[in-house]
Amino acid sequence: MEVSFVLEIGDRIKQLRKSLNLTQSQFAILINISQSALSEIENNRFNPSLETLLSIKDKFGINVDWMISSNNIAHPDMETVPEVYKNNLVLKVFKLITEEAQQVSKEANREIQPAEVSLTLSKHINSLFASVSIDSEEKMIFHKYHLLPFKDKKEVLAIIDIKYNANYQV
Repeated sequence: MEVSFVLEIGDRIKQLRKSLNLTQSQFAILINISQSALSEIENNRFNPSLETLLSIKDKFGINVDWMISSNNIAHPDMETVPEVYKNNLVLKVFKLITEEAQQVSKEANREIQPAEVSLTLSKHINSLFASVSIDSEEKMIFHKYHLLPFKDKKEVLAIIDIKYNANYQV
């Protein structure tokens, strides 16, 4: 008698998070949900919203079909996602920031909300680059780039590198 184990959606999300070596708090911040909601999802107590699924897709390049499918086939990108993010400077900075926010939470005897961290960072980052002026077309390009899924961003950066190297003989 063959026993078949089917991964539920929460199991798949948990598998992804663990493969990235992220805590629930860190992963939750990245996909814009609370840590407690992520815990409920990972324990298959309730399903993630479409918005949450799309956030995971956009942040990590994971196919939504794979997350919601009932088969036990490993996602082909699961092997490459961790390597991409383990060495990613942005992820390392993010981990550092979330660890510091957790420490501040303990010291302040209250939970620092992800939105507070995000707002504070946005203000400081904007002030760092206040002297850099970009025109409205450049802002639109940046905005469109920001909305692209991870895999498309990699392609755009490769094209930029090719064009830059061709024009400047780097």
